[in-house]
Amino acid sequence: LDAAHDITFTANGSISTANGVSQPALVNGSISSSSDTDYFKVTLPAGKTLSATLTMASSSNDFDLYVKNSSGTTLARSEKAAGQVDSTTYANGGTGSVTLYVQVLRYSGTGAYTLKLQW
Repeated sequence: LDAAHDITFTANGSISTANGVSQPALVNGSISSSSDTDYFKVTLPAGKTLSATLTMASSSNDFDLYVKNSSGTTLARSEKAAGQVDSTTYANGGTGSVTLYVQVLRYSGTGAYTLKLQW
């Protein structure tokens, strides 16, 4: 991931306000309250697999990782315990590109995280 774009976003708490991400990306984000959630929009080409890895800055934080479609249906998820790295993948087996939304959702704690996205 040497050529990754190091990105920091704000105001992306819903699918409709998701920040677009091109790959590879290393996103620096934070969850600041119990109601905070972050969405990132990716366009996954046909035949490619999205790989998402979420690392919390503090081992006491527990954030979960979801890949959703534009309707909000969960296509893939990782819900590991506090301090563990969450990772998931989603393969586009179709003949055209698909738009996906990667969500970082707070389970407990607040603070910084890093989200690595590639395909």
